[in-house]
Amino acid sequence: MQEAPTEASPGQPLAAYLEAETEYRHVLYLAYDAAPDEGDRPEGLAVLSNLPCRDIRTSWAGGAATHNSFAVNVHVEVPGTIVGITNVHLDWEHQARRVEAIADVVDRLIERHPADVEILCGDFNDHDDGPVAAYLEGHDGFHGVAGRPERRWLDAVASSMDASAAPVTLDFAGNPRWRGTEVTERSGRFDRIYLRGRGRPAPRIIGTGVFGQRPANRFGIVPSDHYGVFVDLEL
Repeated sequence: MQEAPTEASPGQPLAAYLEAETEYRHVLYLAYDAAPDEGDRPEGLAVLSNLPCRDIRTSWAGGAATHNSFAVNVHVEVPGTIVGITNVHLDWEHQARRVEAIADVVDRLIERHPADVEILCGDFNDHDDGPVAAYLEGHDGFHGVAGRPERRWLDAVASSMDASAAPVTLDFAGNPRWRGTEVTERSGRFDRIYLRGRGRPAPRIIGTGVFGQRPANRFGIVPSDHYGVFVDLEL
């Protein structure tokens, strides 16, 4: 979860709420160390898991520069396999900051703390044909990635279908959150899940999809301005 509020309601921490209201046995919530903008609520990143999270790292630890982007990396152990999960929320406003941040996250949180299987996911705030995707997928122009096939990331949703059919997650036309708002930007697949195996193939993808597209309460509100993404994997 990205942009997760510190509190579910006044005086109720989000982590406690999620522990009580979901069936996940392990709820990890890490608040950003930066003060929110005026009028905004304090936020952070969350990871919900049925396996213990260990070796927890954040991109902002020790006062490191985040380029207005945030990431948390955890390891979970599936019998015989260490899975690294990195959850990101990249800068929504400046493309250059996003590219700088994703390179830093891959270097500091992933490459220096390798796992057998890597999952890199979250809100990239960048189109799937943008520079962040080009960096991760090793497209021309990023030779340091393209020259190392084992360093390339697999876009799980796009790779499991015709990429042109992959559903958007920032849906200005269909998401009720944007109804009555004049938006000039194009809808896009900002929220993605990338996979990579270290010395082995990436996990097999069994199924993918999006959720959170329909109103979840009597007020007609959907859970988020972005749809959620899921990928079922076989390790």
